[in-house]
Amino acid sequence: MIMRSTATYFLLIALSVSASVTWAQNRQDSTTSWKSNDRGTHFTHDPAEQLTKQEHISQLRELALELDPLSAAKERNSLLQQISELQLSLKQYDQSLATYSQILESPYQEETRDAHISAHQALAFLRSSRGEYDQSLRHLRVLISLLPSDDYHELSIIHSQLAQTYLSMGAVDSAWIAASTCLEFAEQDGKDWLIGKAYNSQGLITVRLEDYSLSTEYFLQAIEHFRSTNKPFHLVPVYNNIASSFARQGNYHRAHEYAIQALEIADSANFITYRARSLRVLAEIAQSRDSLDKAETLYTEARQDFLQSNIHVSASECARAVALLYRQRDNPEGMQRYLKYAEEDALETDDVLNHYFNRLLRARYQLLIGKSAFAQMRARDLYQEAIALDDSEAKLGALKLWEDASLQQQIYPVAYRARYQIDSIEQALFAAKDLQIMHFLENRFQRREKEIEIQELSAAQSRLESSLAKRRAWLQRLMILGAALALIIVVGYYLLRKQRRLTRQVTAQSQVISQSLEEKDLLLREIHHRVKNNLQVVNSLLSLQSRSIDDPDVQRALRDGQNRVKSMALIHQNLYKDVERLDAVDAGNYIKKLSESLFRSYNVDGNQVILETRVDDVRLDIDLIIPLGLILNELISNSLKHAFPDDRPGTLAISLDQSAATTTLTVADDGVGVPADKLDMDQSGFGQNLIRNFARKLKADLSTSHLHGTRTTLIFPSA
Repeated sequence: MIMRSTATYFLLIALSVSASVTWAQNRQDSTTSWKSNDRGTHFTHDPAEQLTKQEHISQLRELALELDPLSAAKERNSLLQQISELQLSLKQYDQSLATYSQILESPYQEETRDAHISAHQALAFLRSSRGEYDQSLRHLRVLISLLPSDDYHELSIIHSQLAQTYLSMGAVDSAWIAASTCLEFAEQDGKDWLIGKAYNSQGLITVRLEDYSLSTEYFLQAIEHFRSTNKPFHLVPVYNNIASSFARQGNYHRAHEYAIQALEIADSANFITYRARSLRVLAEIAQSRDSLDKAETLYTEARQDFLQSNIHVSASECARAVALLYRQRDNPEGMQRYLKYAEEDALETDDVLNHYFNRLLRARYQLLIGKSAFAQMRARDLYQEAIALDDSEAKLGALKLWEDASLQQQIYPVAYRARYQIDSIEQALFAAKDLQIMHFLENRFQRREKEIEIQELSAAQSRLESSLAKRRAWLQRLMILGAALALIIVVGYYLLRKQRRLTRQVTAQSQVISQSLEEKDLLLREIHHRVKNNLQVVNSLLSLQSRSIDDPDVQRALRDGQNRVKSMALIHQNLYKDVERLDAVDAGNYIKKLSESLFRSYNVDGNQVILETRVDDVRLDIDLIIPLGLILNELISNSLKHAFPDDRPGTLAISLDQSAATTTLTVADDGVGVPADKLDMDQSGFGQNLIRNFARKLKADLSTSHLHGTRTTLIFPSA
């Protein structure tokens, strides 16, 4: 339901961006295509204006019928486009669909090309808003075939819509491929707002996969590009998206900050629809924090803004959310009042699922007032309807109502059967999500490997071109010298042949040596690459395993194991990416990436706990960096987990100093430290044992101080 409502939401935004432009102006510029239509569509509410527009549609229709689709295709398509826009302003969506389809009946040629592209774009939006995603995909694919291969701007926009459509269908892997392609075209086009749009799409996809840490990274990249455009309305949707992502991570403070920023921008620019969306996100955050009165106020205000923007589906959803709040308070009168609002708002829409969930909530109301037999009967009917709709969320809603009504009547066998079906559907959804995650990871890894291969081929081609250019320059100089020294041409010819022979010998020997070196480097990089990939697979398996475990201690242990695996994977990633050396790692870069990864893993706010690093220009070989990385992982993890409880601010400082004889690692925090009565228990833990064992492996002197926080120093031989 949410995905389909979102599609309608975006369509209505596209149709009402500048409602202040009059209908008369719309009539004057009949040749403007859908893709460049910045005039918007003014939804008509005045009966006299509606009648006038309907009469104008009839007049245009008569004119279009008089034109031949073959000989006067351009003029006929222009009239049809005017008709379809007028029909949209009257909310005659079925008629508008039919009119746009008539444009495609004309033969495709140069003079009708723009009209065909505009029609396909409009039909793709309209089909998607009605939940007809397969047909929307067909129009988008045709658009891709019609656009020139170097029209990066339009191709990026089309692939962005393609990603949204796939996401609405639940095809996450296809959505990721489309979003990645969108990003490639956007980067080739070079416009920051297009790049930001692509990153925002990738963020929405990773939210669907519940990888909120990664989605936050994508949303932050989108924000960075949108800010450079100096167009604040680009920032509002992505601020709302990152706020929702933080809220799902339980970081309500950051979620509230971003949602408030989105609301302030929307208010300052008078973006009513964006303001409504921001209010709705704030309401969801308040509801998650059990601030039900505040959530009701925000939902109600958002509903009024959605109604003002003619987005009745979202208005109905807000009213339904308030009704559920009253159900949570066991207040049937309030629930009935807002349920009535939800049903009234839905009268203006043709969203099937929205009507369905209103009926489901109506049955919930009957159960709340004690009419359990009636609620059970309605649940059975709604479940059959959900089967016809083939919507899992609708099925679960009907089955849960059926279970609750049966329990209230003490009909336990029926309740048991409903619970069994609920568990089956939820298990199927969980398995499908796991499969989507695996496909997503596989596509991501394959795409990264392909990018690395392309970079390596490009570098090899550049080296070859440079070598050929040098050889051509050398031959040119030799020819000029031969022409100037005609008296010694015989000697020159002899020397030239000898030089060529020597060149071939040297080239052959150089190729053998170069090929051997490249094969060695390639083999080492491949080894490091495969080790890194295998460690990432282990990390993914640990992540999947943690989802099926409820014990928080086991989950923490699995997360600590994940972080240790990540610390080793990061080493091998740096090794195979390093263009200078394959046997040593830049310690400064590694410590920075490891620290940032652990901050994300433990959801630590970088503004709350300040990270300070001071690392000499040091490169450490793999025999040193692996045990050192695992020790660092434990020390940083201990500080982030224990040093700053209850959102206590502080500083975590890491330094690495190297002299000719020794290297010194220091990790210090100004946190709460370790109480004296818990020192023995702290020293006997697995992490401390791991630190001591690896310190012995490094032949290091290890010392720890708990004065004003915790400070650990490790001194080991440099070579």
